[in-house]
Amino acid sequence: MARGDRSRTKGRGDSKTLDTSTMFRLDVEIEPTGVLPLDIVLGGGVPKGDMMEIASPSGVGKTTMLLAVTRSLRHKGKRVAYFDVERGVKRPILENFGLADEASMELGDDFVLLSPETYDDLELLFEEVVVKDPYDLVVVDSITSVLLFQGQIQE
Repeated sequence: MARGDRSRTKGRGDSKTLDTSTMFRLDVEIEPTGVLPLDIVLGGGVPKGDMMEIASPSGVGKTTMLLAVTRSLRHKGKRVAYFDVERGVKRPILENFGLADEASMELGDDFVLLSPETYDDLELLFEEVVVKDPYDLVVVDSITSVLLFQGQIQE
């Protein structure tokens, strides 16, 4: 069997060949997150320049995982913009991750924690950290809160 070919068996003796050789883009630089289980699932880390969505029920640890990734990338000297749209990231949480002393609300700093009040604020800040002064990692926590801002969903 060639690399990238996987044989799947369905039922009795029926098999289907799945070509996985094009599933991973080899021309993209990967940035390990520092969270080993996440890196394994992602094939080594976060592809630079790509967007990811992490979805799960409320309360299972998405923010905790994102803060762990933030800490890891900050320790590597990477710039991180964290949009706390839910307003769930408080100083004690940042202290637990060793991020409290470097968290700033000033654009241009290496780790900026932003809590926009409106969707328009979010849009302007997002343009700043993605287009005008790109950061290595931009976290939006959470998309559900962004949709609430826009009025596209109700609580």
